[in-house]
Amino acid sequence: MQASQAVVDALRPLAEAEATRWTPALIEALENLGDATFKAGDWWGSRAPKREAKALAKSLPR
Repeated sequence: MQASQAVVDALRPLAEAEATRWTPALIEALENLGDATFKAGDWWGSRAPKREAKALAKSLPR
């Protein structure tokens, strides 16, 4: 779970700088972090990354 959080933390500034290129990777990393948190038994903790991923996905141009 810490590795997933580290990936998310590394991707956030990249996604801010180049949204089109890095936002899909950040969304995937957030989904993976949410899944890992849920599997670790923290249901409430898994909601925040999933919610962030959903909001980012909505902001992407179609």
